[in-house]
Amino acid sequence: MSKRLILIFLILFTVACQSNEPVIVKQEQTTSSTISDPELIESEVEQEADQYIEFSLPYEQVVINLKMVPILNEFLHFIDDKEKAVEKMNLLPIHLGESTIYLLEFSCQQNQCSYLVLDQSKDNPTYLIADLAKYAYTSISPDKTMMFIKFNRKTSLSLPVTDLVIIDLEHWNILPLKSQSGKEFLNYKWPINTVTWINETTLLAHIPKMDELTEDNILDWKNSGNQTAEVIFQIEN
Repeated sequence: MSKRLILIFLILFTVACQSNEPVIVKQEQTTSSTISDPELIESEVEQEADQYIEFSLPYEQVVINLKMVPILNEFLHFIDDKEKAVEKMNLLPIHLGESTIYLLEFSCQQNQCSYLVLDQSKDNPTYLIADLAKYAYTSISPDKTMMFIKFNRKTSLSLPVTDLVIIDLEHWNILPLKSQSGKEFLNYKWPINTVTWINETTLLAHIPKMDELTEDNILDWKNSGNQTAEVIFQIEN
């Protein structure tokens, strides 16, 4: 079984463990502005070994408890060179005023990766929100209660296709998103150029204006001035 298939299996069947321990066991401010490779570390307490991944970010050091992230823990279990796999990981902080959440990038193949979203609270689960994709950007809703994360995925076409992940920051839930037209544009079905908030439950996206996503249509679209069409997405609670 390939590593990618193992990961997909884990996405479908792994259930986050219930514990009073937080996912992020240490977050310290530092004076260093440099980024160094993450490191796999081990701590033994009462003959029980726990593993952690330590990330040194600009002005911040973050330690993740692998026991509290079953998907990541199991992923590393199937890797022969765990240290090398950890060194290739990337932790992206997303600052939300006084708090910070983190996007963990791992299992990258040909510049497309898997992504976990992590919160500092011990009560909030960790979600695997993308696979075989590349992080584009994040935006917070006007009332600061929602955020979307935009991911792109390369295909055989010359334009990447897109997915949008909506996170309810107050209740720490992943929410579904539907276009008002009823047509499926998400889940890497269509390219999305830009996305902005209309209000806390509605998004405005601009997509390439074409009837069908083919390479010939993409070439015609580029030659005709990259015209876009508007799509309204509604968050469903």
